[in-house]
Amino acid sequence: MNERVTLLPAPASLQAHVVCIVRREVQGDEQAGALPGTVPANAYACLNLVARPGHVRLDESRELLPRAFVTGPFTAPLRTQAQAPLRSLSVVLQPWLLSHWFGLAPARMVNALQDLEDAALTDLLASVDQPERLAPALLALATRGERFEKEAAEARRLIGAVSQCTTVSEAAAMARLSERHFMRKFEVLLGLNPVAWRRVKRFESALEQMANEPASKAQLGHIALDSGYSDQAHMTREFRAITGCTPSALRLGLSADAPGLWAFKPALHTPRASTAQADCP
Repeated sequence: MNERVTLLPAPASLQAHVVCIVRREVQGDEQAGALPGTVPANAYACLNLVARPGHVRLDESRELLPRAFVTGPFTAPLRTQAQAPLRSLSVVLQPWLLSHWFGLAPARMVNALQDLEDAALTDLLASVDQPERLAPALLALATRGERFEKEAAEARRLIGAVSQCTTVSEAAAMARLSERHFMRKFEVLLGLNPVAWRRVKRFESALEQMANEPASKAQLGHIALDSGYSDQAHMTREFRAITGCTPSALRLGLSADAPGLWAFKPALHTPRASTAQADCP
């Protein structure tokens, strides 16, 4: 079973809010069975659009996922089964868009998904096979909320404090807020609390280094320390909790472009230098 993953850019006017767009194609037929996949714990929201006749199920419950749904950030890996032939788009969003575009509170959407199938999403669903329709459809969603630029600026301010400090209390002091107020505002805008957010961003840093260094030269111990882990064993434990597999196994799968790892592609293509400024995949 073959899987083709393409990363598409966000519309220019939404690049501060839409991280990227992932187009996924799984080629095969029903007799080929389902393709297992994993969505790692992450700090993003995601608008997911699935074209007929393929479908995606949750691995454990076997629940059939809707044709159009949105998810919030995740604190643990989500395992799925994709039935070919599958064509889908996943629009990776900053969490603060959840409230403005869909009326959903980011904190309530952590480890959750919401069915969005309705007539208003016709253009979005059509964009799976007609990508030129996606940008206008997303821009139409953007008109529903006029104040998310203010929330985005505040979220980036809080992210900057967390990224530069070692403790939440220090980050709160930098942001000139009480620790309790800082935690509450962070969760309102980003869904995750600062500790969980830092955890998945540390994983992204390690993942990017693993992907960009040649396999023969990549030293996992060095990557662990450079990414903020105490040692390689600490990184391995965190990778298991976030992805369900070890760093070595994940690096091997990514280098071989193994099917089922589509959800890791946004992190691989998000420069670490801009993460604290532009991101909350």
